[in-house]
Amino acid sequence: MAASLLSAMVFLPLLGGWRPVLIFFGLPPILLSLMWFTTYGKQSEVESGGVTENTVSFRNAFSHVIRIKDIWIIGFFGFGGFGALTGVVGYLSLYLRELGWDPVVAASAMTVLIGSIGLSSIPVSLLSDRLGSRKGFLPPILLGLALSLCLLPLVKGLWIWVLIILTGLTYGGLYPLFWALVIETKGVGSTYAGTAFGISVSLGMIGSSISPPLGNSVAYFHLGLPFVLWGVLVGIVLIGFFFLGEKEK
Repeated sequence: MAASLLSAMVFLPLLGGWRPVLIFFGLPPILLSLMWFTTYGKQSEVESGGVTENTVSFRNAFSHVIRIKDIWIIGFFGFGGFGALTGVVGYLSLYLRELGWDPVVAASAMTVLIGSIGLSSIPVSLLSDRLGSRKGFLPPILLGLALSLCLLPLVKGLWIWVLIILTGLTYGGLYPLFWALVIETKGVGSTYAGTAFGISVSLGMIGSSISPPLGNSVAYFHLGLPFVLWGVLVGIVLIGFFFLGEKEK
C-alpha cells in the first residue's frame, strides 16, 4: 500500500518515469538474495545437527499431490482469482485516466485497492477459524468479487471508489482462505504442503499470465469490458466450490 502510494506521488516525479521506479524497487530484492546466498549454507549446517524431518522425494511428493482432486480445484480458484487481480492491478489506473481522472488520483486508487485487501485479510481469517469453516466463506466472497468487477464500468464518481474498496475487501478475504484450504486439504498435511502450494500457486500464476492480456484485448471494444471479463472469470471459478471436498480432520 505504501509502495503504490509513494510510487505515484513521490518516486515517479522524483526519478522521472516508471522505468527508474521499477529499477528502484528491483534492486533491494537482488541485494537481499545475495545476502541469503552468503548465509544460507552456514545456517543449514547449524540447523541440520539435531533436527530430523519427515521428507519425501520430489517425484513421490509430486505424484501423490497431483492425484488429490481438491488441490486442482483450489488451483482453479487461484487461476481465476489471481488472474483477475493481476489484470485489475495493471489496468485500473489506466482506465481511470482514460475517464479523465487526474493521474495522481488514478494511481492512488491502487493504494485504496491494496489497502482494502490488507484490511480484510486478518478479520476473515479469524472469523473462518472461529466458525471452523472455509467453504462457507467462499461463495459470498467470490460472488461479491464478481459483481463488484462487473459493475465497475457502469458507475461513476463516488461509486467507483465504493466498488474499488469492495473489490479489495473481497480479494483480501480470498487470499487467506486460499492458503488455508491448501494446508487443510485431506491428504496434504505438513509433509506435502510445499508441493501442494507449488501446484496450486502455479495454476494461479498461469491465470495471472493469461488473464491480463485477454482482458486488455477486449478494451478495444469498450474501456470497461476487461472488468466484466475478469468478473465473469471469477464467477466461473465459483462453480468449483460445489466440487470441493471436506477439509482434513
